[in-house]
Amino acid sequence: MKKLIAVALSLLFITSLAMAGQNTNSSTTGNSNTAVKKKRGPVFRASKDQIKQAPDFDDAMTVHDDAYYDKYSSYYSPYSS
Repeated sequence: MKKLIAVALSLLFITSLAMAGQNTNSSTTGNSNTAVKKKRGPVFRASKDQIKQAPDFDDAMTVHDDAYYDKYSSYYSPYSS
């Protein structure tokens, strides 16, 4: 019984050492250009008129309702691809 406990504890110790040895912060790709920021795309900022023209949000409707689609499809159709 003592051997079983000793084996279990040693396996637990070895496993914890292996996990502690893994550093998730290090990078193996060799890319050290972390100071270079990627260029971001334009940010959409709605004007006051666009905010006033937006339809009111209705908590009772869900995306799966036909009424939801009918209500908002005319407003968002110019933005669909």
